[in-house]
Amino acid sequence: MTKSLPPLTKAIPTIFISGDSDTFALRIPAAKSRNKCSHAKFHWVAGAGHQVQADNPDETAKIIRAFL
Repeated sequence: MTKSLPPLTKAIPTIFISGDSDTFALRIPAAKSRNKCSHAKFHWVAGAGHQVQADNPDETAKIIRAFL
Protein backbone atom coordinates (compact mmCIF):
# COMPACT_ATOMS: atom_id res chain seq x y z
CA MET A 1 0.00 0.00 0.00
CA THR A 2 2.80 2.43 0.73
CA LYS A 3 3.95 2.23 -2.89
CA SER A 4 0.68 1.83 -4.79
CA LEU A 5 -1.70 4.03 -2.79
CA PRO A 6 0.00 7.44 -3.27
CA PRO A 7 -0.09 7.37 -7.10
CA LEU A 8 -3.63 5.97 -7.06
CA THR A 9 -4.88 8.81 -4.87
CA LYS A 10 -3.26 11.23 -7.28
CA ALA A 11 -5.17 9.72 -10.21
CA ILE A 12 -8.45 8.79 -8.50
CA PRO A 13 -10.35 11.09 -6.11
CA THR A 14 -9.98 9.46 -2.70
CA ILE A 15 -11.41 10.06 0.74
CA PHE A 16 -10.44 8.55 4.09
CA ILE A 17 -12.91 8.76 6.97
CA SER A 18 -11.84 7.65 10.44
CA GLY A 19 -13.24 7.99 13.91
CA ASP A 20 -11.14 10.02 16.30
CA SER A 21 -11.78 7.37 18.98
CA ASP A 22 -10.72 4.45 16.77
CA THR A 23 -8.51 2.07 18.74
CA PHE A 24 -7.68 -0.11 15.71
CA ALA A 25 -6.61 2.39 13.03
CA LEU A 26 -4.80 4.95 15.12
CA ARG A 27 -4.35 8.62 14.19
CA ILE A 28 -0.53 8.57 14.07
CA PRO A 29 -0.32 5.94 11.28
CA ALA A 30 -3.20 7.71 9.54
CA ALA A 31 -1.27 10.97 9.70
CA LYS A 32 1.68 9.22 8.02
CA SER A 33 -0.67 8.03 5.27
CA ARG A 34 -1.92 11.57 4.94
CA ASN A 35 1.61 12.76 4.27
CA LYS A 36 2.14 10.08 1.60
CA CYS A 37 -1.28 10.58 -0.01
CA SER A 38 -1.40 14.35 -0.12
CA HIS A 39 -4.03 14.37 -2.87
CA ALA A 40 -6.54 12.41 -0.78
CA LYS A 41 -8.99 14.04 1.60
CA PHE A 42 -8.85 12.90 5.23
CA HIS A 43 -11.59 13.35 7.81
CA TRP A 44 -11.76 12.38 11.48
CA VAL A 45 -15.24 12.12 12.93
CA ALA A 46 -15.56 13.20 16.55
CA GLY A 47 -16.65 10.51 18.99
CA ALA A 48 -16.61 7.72 16.41
CA GLY A 49 -14.61 4.52 16.65
CA HIS A 50 -13.50 2.07 13.97
CA GLN A 51 -17.06 1.63 12.65
CA VAL A 52 -17.40 5.33 11.91
CA GLN A 53 -20.33 4.76 9.57
CA ALA A 54 -22.28 3.04 12.37
CA ASP A 55 -21.05 5.28 15.21
CA ASN A 56 -21.95 8.54 13.47
CA PRO A 57 -23.86 7.81 10.25
CA ASP A 58 -25.14 11.37 9.81
CA GLU A 59 -21.67 12.94 9.90
CA THR A 60 -20.24 10.19 7.70
CA ALA A 61 -23.00 10.70 5.11
CA LYS A 62 -22.45 14.47 5.22
CA ILE A 63 -18.73 14.03 4.49
CA ILE A 64 -19.40 11.58 1.65
CA ARG A 65 -22.08 13.80 0.08
CA ALA A 66 -19.73 16.79 0.16
CA PHE A 67 -16.98 14.68 -1.43
CA LEU A 68 -19.21 13.47 -4.25
